[in-house]
Amino acid sequence: MQQSKQAYSHLGYRLPIGVTHRPDATTYQQYLTTFERVCDEWDVKNDSRATLLDVSSRTFYRWRHKSELATLSNDQRKRISLLANIYVDLHIVFDENAALANAWVRRPNTAFSARAPLDLLLARSLLEFQAVFLYLRQVARR
Repeated sequence: MQQSKQAYSHLGYRLPIGVTHRPDATTYQQYLTTFERVCDEWDVKNDSRATLLDVSSRTFYRWRHKSELATLSNDQRKRISLLANIYVDLHIVFDENAALANAWVRRPNTAFSARAPLDLLLARSLLEFQAVFLYLRQVARR
């Protein structure tokens, strides 16, 4: 549990997996800040960041430079929440070795038919996000 708290403190926010309420502008900014921090750690390029959120590059650019304009859908909030939880679980699995944890998302994995987890996430399907999250949750709980 201590490892989980350390990983979340690095992100700055703890986001729930199941997000159903309608957040205010401050909460949207927290979601985007968390998203940016995870993407920075994973060295995800801007176009791929937009893909992860399932928005156009133009919309993502606008959100990035004026986060007060962001209105994230329930789907986008779930995506960010799952990414944050994947990030935390990676740091649990790799015992806080950030280099290994962050490299894992780019390495082909037999659990995903020899595809890299980040490639699955970039497929835009929320089901892919959930598959990576559930796989890591099982590994982290061993």
